[in-house]
Amino acid sequence: MTKFVHSYYKSLSTLVCVLATAIGCSNESKFDKGMLEAKTSPQLNAARAENEKSFESQRNYTREQLEKALRVVSSTLINRDPTTAELESLSRGLSGYEDTIKAYFNDPGFKTVQMAYYRSIFEMQGTDQGVNYDEPSNLALYLITNDISFQEIIRADYCVNNNLEKTGCTSFGNDANVARAQAAGALTTQAFMRKWSASFNFKRVAKSFKVFACSEYPDSTDAGLTEQQVADSIKDFNCTTCTPACYSCHRSMNSKAALFYNFNQLGVYSTNTTNTTVTDTGAASNIGHVLKTGVRPQYHGREMQTVREYALLLTQNKKFRDCLAQRLTNYMMGREPYAPLLPQFQNVRDNVSFNDFKVKSILLEVAKHPAFVLR
Repeated sequence: MTKFVHSYYKSLSTLVCVLATAIGCSNESKFDKGMLEAKTSPQLNAARAENEKSFESQRNYTREQLEKALRVVSSTLINRDPTTAELESLSRGLSGYEDTIKAYFNDPGFKTVQMAYYRSIFEMQGTDQGVNYDEPSNLALYLITNDISFQEIIRADYCVNNNLEKTGCTSFGNDANVARAQAAGALTTQAFMRKWSASFNFKRVAKSFKVFACSEYPDSTDAGLTEQQVADSIKDFNCTTCTPACYSCHRSMNSKAALFYNFNQLGVYSTNTTNTTVTDTGAASNIGHVLKTGVRPQYHGREMQTVREYALLLTQNKKFRDCLAQRLTNYMMGREPYAPLLPQFQNVRDNVSFNDFKVKSILLEVAKHPAFVLR
C-alpha cells in the first residue's frame, strides 16, 4: 500500500472517492463471470418447451380474471380503459386476450406512453442549446415499435430523430464512418454524454450501468483492475478496510471512465483525450488520473479501446438481460423500475433471449403470466 502521495493527488483521490459514493457504490466483493452461456437451438427450444409446459396448467383463466388483467394492461400500455369490443374478445379466452394486447402495440397511445417512460428512465427530454435530449428515448421507441432487439439500444451506430427516422449523430459530427467505429447507441448520443458530463467521467459510467444493468457500483461480476493497474493519483483506493471501500468500486469503474475521455463536456467525440474531461477542481483531466500508464481498459478480463466495445460486451452480459426483464416486469406490475425482480417472474428473465430481446414480446409474456393475471 502506498504510504506517501503528493498532496494534490491525495486531495484528488479523496474527492473522487466521495464522488463515487454519491453516484452509488455499495460494498461487494463476490465475482462471477456473468456472461450469457451459448446454447444450441435444440437446447433452447427444449428448455422453453419445458418452461411453457410448467405454466400451461395455470393458464385456464376465467373471463373475470382476464378482464381484470386486461384493464390493467390497457391502462399501463395505452393509458385508457378497454373498449366494449376489446372486452368482448375475451369470450375467446386467452387467445382473445393475447390478440387484444398485440393490437395495443399498434395503438398511437402505446408510443406516447413508451416515450414518457423512457424520458423518465434517461432523465432527459426536449431541446436545449441545440442538443436534442430526446435522442436516447427516440432510439428506444424506434427499436420497440419496429420490433428490433433492444440490445441495439447500446449497439446502434445511428441516432433517431423526433420523427423516429434514422439519422446521423451530432456527437460524431454526423460522420457515419466515425459512428460505425465508435457509436454505442444511446450511450454515445450527444444528449447522454452532455447530460451526464462530470469530473473523471464517473457520472457517465454510473448512469450507463444503472440504466442498462440496473446496478450500482461495484460491479460484482467484474474483478476489474489490480492494485498495480490503478493510477498513482488514486492509490488510496487500494484500501480494502476503509469505509467506504473506494477501491471496490474503482477497480471496475476506472476502465469505463477511461473510455469516455474520447468525448468532451459538450458530448462531442474527439481523438484528443487530454482536454475533454475535468478533475474535481475544474482543471483538465487525462486518462492518467484513472489508469496507470500503459494499462488498457478491460471488462471481464477483455481489453477494450472504445465505449462501443464496452457496450457490445455489456449486451452479452447477464446483467443486461436481467435488467431488461426487471424493468419491463416492474413496469407492467406498477413497481419502481429498479425494484428487484419478483421471484415469480424468473422465467420471464430466462426467456429474454428466447424473445430476441424484443420489448413487445417480453411485455406480452409478462401480461400472460399467471403471476400477472391472477394477482
